[in-house]
Amino acid sequence: MQAVRSGPRGETRAEAIATPHVLIVDDEPMILRLIESVLQKEGFHVQTAQSELAAVEAVRRDGSVVLAILDFCIPGTSGELVFDQLAAVCPSIKVIVASGEDLEEVEQAFSGRNVGCFVRKPFENGTLVAAVKSALAA
Repeated sequence: MQAVRSGPRGETRAEAIATPHVLIVDDEPMILRLIESVLQKEGFHVQTAQSELAAVEAVRRDGSVVLAILDFCIPGTSGELVFDQLAAVCPSIKVIVASGEDLEEVEQAFSGRNVGCFVRKPFENGTLVAAVKSALAA
């Protein structure tokens, strides 16, 4: 009889591999906790990062991150530069940009980059989950 190992959330190894890993990059701890909670309830594995360096290190360290939810305004840098660094480490990473700024301005800033979609802050939980599922399906 073969033993079935379970991960930190009680899932089997096969389930852990099949579950999409999402990285949330935002400098506001409250936003990180909110998004993390919403996505975990939907069954996603979630990591958080409050800085550019932490985000890039998370993607380097965990090759299973397939989607990043990236804040447009990150102190000391910009969402565009963080996007570029994440894409350099993992070219296949999918990205959703979240912002409270004017979406036209955000879309213009990310022009030419392969962004899955833009989500306006504050967002409803259902809107965020739909954006994540859509980005992962693309």
